[in-house]
Amino acid sequence: MKHKVVSMVNYEYFKFGELFIKTRKNINAEFIIYNTQLSDRQNKILNDNDIKSIKISRKEFENKMMYLKFKFIKEQIQDCDLVTFVDFDTYFINDWGNIIFNRDFDIGITVRNDMVNKNCVRAFANGGVIFTKNNFSLNYDKKDWIIDYALKIMENGNDDNLFEYDIIFKTLENNKRPKHKRHFRSNLRCWCDQVFLSALVMKYFNNINEKVNINNEYKCYNFLKNKIMLLDADVFNSLDDIYHYNSNKNVFIRHLKDSGRSEFGEKTNLLGA
Repeated sequence: MKHKVVSMVNYEYFKFGELFIKTRKNINAEFIIYNTQLSDRQNKILNDNDIKSIKISRKEFENKMMYLKFKFIKEQIQDCDLVTFVDFDTYFINDWGNIIFNRDFDIGITVRNDMVNKNCVRAFANGGVIFTKNNFSLNYDKKDWIIDYALKIMENGNDDNLFEYDIIFKTLENNKRPKHKRHFRSNLRCWCDQVFLSALVMKYFNNINEKVNINNEYKCYNFLKNKIMLLDADVFNSLDDIYHYNSNKNVFIRHLKDSGRSEFGEKTNLLGA
């Protein structure tokens, strides 16, 4: 089976991908980075590590960053069996290919059990890791594909089939929130990816009418002819201390996020000059 790992980055963010690049060899997959304004040195680093570089416009990157995740998945999955989209500040402990893609699903979402337990609806899922399987050869009706649906609902701002998307954004758009914490569905640069994935997780809990931990056994449910797979973020998208990145055989992908980026950014030698 052919597996692609897809990400995106710009000049300023490149330094946070040092572990991404160093651990790329742990994964049996083709690596593809959509990027803008990289320096010659940065492009050489990608090339030296057998990572394909695809240039995109700065305007598109800055204005539609999170929306673009799904667009790039759609572009890359046409000629392969599986696509994993990951943020550029992730890094890889173990190869998840055989474990994840032997399962029957259309989209795989990493669920944050701690946020579910706190009922923090905007963060039920993390948008930094998305698994997608190419099922088109199985008499799949492409017009109902979950990735096309994701693009559509982000463009339109809502959809009756996923009212949870609207519910979450109403909490984020609430004018009682501090101005710097208000986020709007019309902004395709941020939040729309996490809200969409969190809405799919919320729909699962609404269907079963209870909250349960999504553990290593994973959960799966059907939505608009698609099979939605829910996975434990602590295993497949772990927000953890960077010093533990070789310590746990049961973790597949780790994620620096804000605190890790701040800590790691002071130590990295993979700068963008």
